[in-house]
Amino acid sequence: MDEDERARLTEFVASRTPALMRVAYLLTGDRNAAEDLFQSALARTIPKWGSIRHAAPEGYLRAVMYREQAAGSHRG
Repeated sequence: MDEDERARLTEFVASRTPALMRVAYLLTGDRNAAEDLFQSALARTIPKWGSIRHAAPEGYLRAVMYREQAAGSHRG
């Protein structure tokens, strides 16, 4: 990932973390579990950033969180 991509990712995360944490909390019902879920989903999203940043990165990240929670990876 080059510096421009890293800057876009950093900007996205900084601006959307509050909203994405609310989604994670709604999925888990627990603050600590929500933080874990968000971090795990972000770790899965970062490697794909170059291909999703022009499409819908927030939707992608939300879908990852939903799939992880539905699979039982993160229970609150």
